[in-house]
Amino acid sequence: MWNREANENLAALDDERLMMLLQSAAQPERADELFSELFHRYHPRVSSWCSRITRNPERSSDLAQEIFLRAYRYRQTYRGNARVSTWLYTIARNHCLNSMRRLDSDPLGRSDSLPLELIDHSGRACGRRARAEF
Repeated sequence: MWNREANENLAALDDERLMMLLQSAAQPERADELFSELFHRYHPRVSSWCSRITRNPERSSDLAQEIFLRAYRYRQTYRGNARVSTWLYTIARNHCLNSMRRLDSDPLGRSDSLPLELIDHSGRACGRRARAEF
């Protein structure tokens, strides 16, 4: 476990050094500490960006969490030839746009309820084919 002084020094590191330490962290606890610092630095900005794209607070919160999961999972892809913020916002942009595309192609993706023709008030899900069988 790392001491408090080491944790306080994380705030003094620039983003690129923090990311290099994260990539080279051998202990999972240390990787978690380093990533937690990165998360605290960028979560408000990533969440805000997702909210502007989706215009849906619940969806943007989910997307922000997914983006940080992807960033942690793919942290080794950061090459150091760009700023960490550029790398993270690229992940955010791609993930949000892909999510919006999937949502646009899903007929129920933008609706919380089923279309009326799919609702069977007897309690069973029912489509046109099932109704034709009655």
